[in-house]
Amino acid sequence: MDFWFNTEDLRPYQGVPFVIEQGIEAMFPIFALNTEHSEHIFATILPLSSKPVENVIEALKNMFQKYNGFNVTMDAMGGVDYLFDAPAIIQMLQWIKKVQA
Repeated sequence: MDFWFNTEDLRPYQGVPFVIEQGIEAMFPIFALNTEHSEHIFATILPLSSKPVENVIEALKNMFQKYNGFNVTMDAMGGVDYLFDAPAIIQMLQWIKKVQA
């Protein structure tokens, strides 16, 4: 698991949940990639903390190995439309600034 991975375990979390565990806060887009013959679930990790990206990724890798799967606290942010829902976008940006402080 580096910046992205492919696993069926994340199918129920599709969308843009946020990892909210202290020190490893991140946006975690999860999406299905469909072709004529297959469907795969992909995810990418976009760290938000003030820690170096490498540290956040390493912490997530360690958790993935420790729990033999994905076991972090996530907030689905209510299925927000991050393109047009201005109050939700402001709330998200405020949370990101708080994390980075």
